[in-house]
Parts: sequence; C-alpha cells; structure tokens
Amino acid sequence: MSAIADFWHASIASAFRPRRRKGEYISWIDAIRDITEQAPAAVAMFDDKMRFLAVSRRFVSDNELGEAAKVISRSIYETFPEMPPRWREIHVRVLAGEELSEEDYFQRQDGRIQWVRWSMKPWRTADARIGGAMLFAESITQQVEARRALADSEARFRVTFENAPVGIGLVAPDGRWLRVNQAMCRILGYPADELTTKSFQDITHPDDLAASVARVDQMCAGKVDRYEAEERYLRKDGAIVWGGLTVGCAQERRVSRLSRQCG
Repeated sequence: MSAIADFWHASIASAFRPRRRKGEYISWIDAIRDITEQAPAAVAMFDDKMRFLAVSRRFVSDNELGEAAKVISRSIYETFPEMPPRWREIHVRVLAGEELSEEDYFQRQDGRIQWVRWSMKPWRTADARIGGAMLFAESITQQVEARRALADSEARFRVTFENAPVGIGLVAPDGRWLRVNQAMCRILGYPADELTTKSFQDITHPDDLAASVARVDQMCAGKVDRYEAEERYLRKDGAIVWGGLTVGCAQERRVSRLSRQCG
C-alpha cells in the first residue's frame, strides 16, 4: 500500500504545478477529485479541517457510504460519528506535518468491528503550506479474522497435543522427531529436547525397523493414507516397550500416535 500512497501523493502534488503559458494553476480540485475517484485503493483527501475534498470509489464502497457526493465537504467526524478519540489525535499530528501508518480497528455504529491498514500524510499547496491530509486505507477485516481463527485453531491443537493421554509426535518425512508431547516422552524415557534430536529410526527396535520404514515409504509415495501396527521401541534406559502405532499424513509431515504400550 505504501507504493500506491506514494504514487497518489505525487499525482496530487503535480496538480499544483503552474501552467507555463498562463502562469496559472490548473483547476486543482477538479483534477484531484478525478485522480482520487479513479484510485484502485480506498483513498480520501481532506482539507485542514478534516472535511472531505475527494474520495475514491473504493473508499465509498469499503465504508458503505452510498455515493461520493454525499460526503464531499462533510467532516470525517460527521461521516463517522463512531470514530474513536485516538483518530482525532492522529489527524492533528498529520496536519502538523507527520506521516503515519498503522493497522487499527474501530467499531461501527451497528457494532461491527472493522480492521483497516492505513497510511496518512499531509498534502501541501504550491507555496508549501499544509493544505490538508491524504488517507490511503485497506480493509483487512477478513485477513485479521482469518489470522485469529488460525491462531485459535493452533492454540486448541497445542492444548489437545500436550494434554493427550497417549503419546503423540510430529515426524518429518526423513524420520526426525519435530515435536513430541509429554506422554510420548514418558513412554520412551526421553526429555522432549533430547528426543527431538533423534529420529524414529533411532528408537525403533532393529527387528521392526525394516518393516516400519517400508510402511512409511508406502505412505510417502501416496499408496496408503495411514496405517496401524505394533512395534517395539527402545527406551533411553535400554528397556524395550511395545507400542500400538497409528500413523497418518498431515501437511506433508508424518504424524505418529503411540496409542498404547506393553512391557
């Protein structure tokens, strides 16, 4: 969005260049409105009282304003009465000459939360005075909600993974342990940080290793989606334990579920 903002800011600035022949300034407000209206992003131009001078079609649609003509000459605070006080502070800073950008949210009058990635900077007149502010915004509500949903899903997975009463491990295609839960550590007698330096080949009984590797190869080749087996494992203390194993693919990783052990 920064590149779009820079481009549009330069376009706006060019509207203030004098004509060579007549030494007059072009009808800048009409030019600015035309430039802004055609912007592919949500763009709004304000005067030094934060009244709308121009808005893009995307800005109108993203903010459900109906028609651009309805907001021209209106204050942003009149248009968005639900705007939190912190935005007024941002506007004061921009009108004082700062250029700011951030991800932020505000609650609409109907209770909806709208997330926005925005950039705001002052625009200047031909004599370098600050004439108002330019706002470039991108609605990111769906992206934020998707990130939060993913984070919630990962949090639930962590809780389930760590608190499962059976041993669970995530294993790379080459056999390296990527992650193990406490139940797996108890079964094999290794602390997690040590077990994740090993591979399943390291802790599988030699007499069961060839068959285990062959089954993994079949799964990695797409011939089977999952398999179940009983295998012997070598604990850190040298003892041998039997485990009922369920293995399946998840996001190109081998997921091992050690469901039971026998002495």
